[in-house]
This record gives sequence, C-alpha cells and structure tokens, in this order.
Amino acid sequence: GQSLLKPLIFIPHDGEIESSLDNSMFDFDRNASSITNLERLGLIKVDFTTWLSKKEKYTLLESNPLVTAYKTSYINAKNNEKLHVEKGIIDITPLGEDFYNVCL
Repeated sequence: GQSLLKPLIFIPHDGEIESSLDNSMFDFDRNASSITNLERLGLIKVDFTTWLSKKEKYTLLESNPLVTAYKTSYINAKNNEKLHVEKGIIDITPLGEDFYNVCL
C-alpha cells in the first residue's frame, strides 16, 4: 500500500518564487488547508490526472530541505519504503475567475 505524507503541496509559478520574501510558500500544512478550502468553495479544481510536462518544475519542491527531512524521517520509520511526489495541476474554475474579477 501507499501512504500519503503531505497532501496538496503548491508549487508557485517561476516569477512568484523570486518575489517571495519568506518561505511561506513552503508552509505545507497551511497551503494544504487553503487549497482544500478553495476547492470546497468551487474556486479551484485539483486534478491528479494531469501534471506539468517539464520535470524541472518539480525540482524546487523535491529539493526543498523540509521535503528531504520528511522523506528521511518517513523512510527511517517505515523500513526504507520509497516515497514519490504525486504530480497534479491546480486550476482556477469559472466561479474562481468571477470571484477574482469581483475582488480586484
């Protein structure tokens, strides 16, 4: 069987990475709660049947020290089971676009 280590981790667009002044984008627990809530409200759609074709887009996440620490602690606790990143896409829904336009 497979175990879910961390759900719904967000990888920002290239320009957003450089503009971030802190590591809040790597607050995985807060991001997971936010993504779950936005999906519940119908503002975004999370799809694990589609993902980014450029593998290097996932390098930022996979090389993050926090991810490495999670993997190490999990593998040590679970007798060397392998972990992988389940890739997917988060997309804004038509309702999400309307909400965005109203708020701006």
